[in-house]
Amino acid sequence: MIAGWDEVDGKGPWIGTVWWRGLQRLIHPYESIGQVEGLNNCGSVLVGRGHPMAWTHAYRYTSWDGHSEDLGALKRTSGGIGPGGGPSDIEDMSMALAVSDDGAVVVGMSGYQPPTDAFIWTSDTKMVKLSDYLTSKGITGHERWTLLNANSISPDGKIIAGTGINNPAQRAEGFIVRLP
Repeated sequence: MIAGWDEVDGKGPWIGTVWWRGLQRLIHPYESIGQVEGLNNCGSVLVGRGHPMAWTHAYRYTSWDGHSEDLGALKRTSGGIGPGGGPSDIEDMSMALAVSDDGAVVVGMSGYQPPTDAFIWTSDTKMVKLSDYLTSKGITGHERWTLLNANSISPDGKIIAGTGINNPAQRAEGFIVRLP
């Protein structure tokens, strides 16, 4: 299965689609779910950006019940320009990039103006900054980093990879985190 998005009329918005058995299909033709950025191994859980209730939010879609869930966004004060081009005091944008095979753990990025924040979402924690989650689990070594995005997760949800800024070196680098 391949998943992504399409522009129906060439003017947007991006509509989530899957290509299965040689045919393109809308993920949810009546709810207009947005772009797909990641899916689990069997294609039954899809994640991305563009929930019908909040087009700028990350979502998680489960095919077995046709349910799409708005995962929200981390509240950030930007002081800059928002997604619509106007002033923005609070950024309200997120994108899910990967999901564990059981759909229980979603990772991605939140924020519009750089630097963005890597996030992790579970049904218990909801969306939280990945660095805060790691600290809460007693994981160290990330304190010198600004974690920008989490774009990969292992099938069991225990290994997360992404990009961050190694603050002592002030350069972008990849990171890998192993959860307990």
